[in-house]
Amino acid sequence: MWEIRKRQAVIAFTKFCTLVVLCVLIMLLSALFVSLIPQSVASKIYSRFRYTAESNTESSKTESSDTDKYDEITTIIDHTWQPVILKDDTSYEGDAIFVSSVNLSRYTKSQKPAIFIINQTKYTINTDNCLETDIPAGSIFSDKPTVLIYHTHGTEGYASGETYKAGDNFRTENINENVVAVGKALTEELERLGIRVIHDTEMYDREDYSLSYSKSKKAVKAWLAMYPSIRYCIDIHRDSVVMNEKQVKLISEINGKNAAQIMLVVGTDEGGSSHGGWLDNFTAAVHLQNKINEMYPTLARPIYLRTASFNQDLSPGALLIEFGSSGNTLEEAIEAAKLTAEAMAEALK
Repeated sequence: MWEIRKRQAVIAFTKFCTLVVLCVLIMLLSALFVSLIPQSVASKIYSRFRYTAESNTESSKTESSDTDKYDEITTIIDHTWQPVILKDDTSYEGDAIFVSSVNLSRYTKSQKPAIFIINQTKYTINTDNCLETDIPAGSIFSDKPTVLIYHTHGTEGYASGETYKAGDNFRTENINENVVAVGKALTEELERLGIRVIHDTEMYDREDYSLSYSKSKKAVKAWLAMYPSIRYCIDIHRDSVVMNEKQVKLISEINGKNAAQIMLVVGTDEGGSSHGGWLDNFTAAVHLQNKINEMYPTLARPIYLRTASFNQDLSPGALLIEFGSSGNTLEEAIEAAKLTAEAMAEALK
């Protein structure tokens, strides 16, 4: 009897060990399989299944974002902004309104660039200290993906030319005409420079604008779980800038081409979110702004420090970048994306 029980125990233990070994092998093979999936294929797979966790409407609402209550950023130019008017066009052609051009960098190319901050918070900040500090997120270069580009307000679009009509909402679900196309240009230029990028092309404001930040937050978490190597999460937007009740475009002429001016937006915890590490994001923004000023003066507007978090609590290298305004053309925004990619490769290396 003892021998029978002994054999049974040995068999049971052998089965258990075999099961453990099989589980470990499956985990290792799964990780290897995921690492071998091309990034473009991974994007399609993720886009197909990303809403599984959101099938229950109530569960979607439980994880809200402090940013969902904010509309898109709209800049009203008045005397406090001191814009440099590049082209003041107040003419009309039928019902078409011509777009004026301005420089909102707060300096001109004949002046020495400086890092300006629009501080909406009560925090006291020192950009010199940030420049003397290593970027917490680390290098943007790796043999694995380090950058995630996504679109909380993916339907944000641009003017079709030098004019627009009253009532134009500058939104489209055509990813070849909205900020998703800008994200594509940024992705392609970063990859050309040797940086591995994941580009999430979903427009998280398409179905419900009020839940766009909650949805993009879940998406970013999923991407970070799939690719733990990601260090920089870049949310691509476009601003809406108004002067004298008219849309204007933000222009910087770089190498003979018109590029839309960009704006780095950094969130904090002042709006109530758990975002104690916001200074890490701000440090990355200051380094990037400094490099943009050095390489392409007047391309960047002042850094905008906000009370809302904009989901930037998910990564020490999270940034929101506004590419131009609704008065800019898509071509101008794409040109800005290419220049920004070059500055990122230099600033975040």
